[in-house]
Formats: sequence, structure tokens, C-alpha cells
Amino acid sequence: MAGQAFRIRVDGLKEFEAALDDLGKRIGNAVLERSLRKATTPMLALAKALAPNDEGDLDQSLKIAKQTVSDPGKAAYAATMRATGDQGAARSALRDAYRTQGGRVVDLVLGPDLLDGGRHAHLVEFGTGPRYHESGRYVGEMPAQPFLRPAFDAEAGPSLDRLKPILASEIDKAVSRRAARAARAAR
Repeated sequence: MAGQAFRIRVDGLKEFEAALDDLGKRIGNAVLERSLRKATTPMLALAKALAPNDEGDLDQSLKIAKQTVSDPGKAAYAATMRATGDQGAARSALRDAYRTQGGRVVDLVLGPDLLDGGRHAHLVEFGTGPRYHESGRYVGEMPAQPFLRPAFDAEAGPSLDRLKPILASEIDKAVSRRAARAARAAR
């Protein structure tokens, strides 16, 4: 999925961040990702409803997907190891990179799957000017038919409002699962 990204940073969730840290990085990130997906599902539904249905594949290509991002800590560690060869300095660089990043980061993208019928989504969202073939023949223009930005504008605030109770519920479920695993292991 490509295109312009809108980032939302949520501050003031210190108690949730502490609870996620208690779960560990892997489980905490999974809980956060699940919660974000649930909170933004109505935004996806609205984007699908607003997408023009001329050929029927654009709305079906819209998805919420995890975006792969580079890990700043790993990059800092590797760069320091290449430069100095000192593991202590590399670990320090890794920690500094994570502190600079500030908190947990889970990048989810709501948009078209370019391999599944969404290759033309940007043309529909923003429209085109007059287009001409190589021979000079006029082949038309397309007016903008926005569907992603209106969905974002309408649902960004409500998605954030939904996030807190969903996140609390998901954390409780993860803690319960961990306790049940520990009880089974103790038998």
C-alpha cells in the first residue's frame, strides 16, 4: 500500500503503556495492533462505502495492513558495531534510539492493496488532469472522487475514542491468557 500517510500519535495513555510493557514487547505489540485494527474497522467500512463502485474492485481492495518499518534500534546497533566494534556502545546506541523514538510504535495502514485491484486508487481519490496519448490524441480526464480522506476525517476522532476501552479489554484478555498458561504450566 502506498501513498500519502496520516500519522496519529496518541499521548496520555501512560497506564496503558505500562500495562503493555508488563506483557512484554511481542505480546504488547500484538495487543496494540489488535486494538488498533478493531478501533479503525468503522473507518475502513466507511471508506469502502464511499469508494466509487464503477468496476467493483476498488472497495474490495481496501484493507488495514501492518506496515513494515525499519527498526531504529537495530539500525543504530548495526551502525555502531560497524563503526566501533564495541558491543557496549552498540547496546547504548540501541537504547538511545528507542528512547528517542518514544514509546511503542505499531504502524497500520488503511488503504488499497495495490496487488488486489487498488492500483488506480490514487487516480480515483485525487482525479487526473487532461491526459493525452503519445500520439497526441486526447484520452480524457477524471474528476476526483475522494473516499479515503473523507473516511479519515469522519472517523479519526471516533476511532481514538473507541481505542481506550478496546485496549483495556484486550490487555485484560492477554493478562488472563498469560495467567491461564502459567497455571497450566504449574500443574
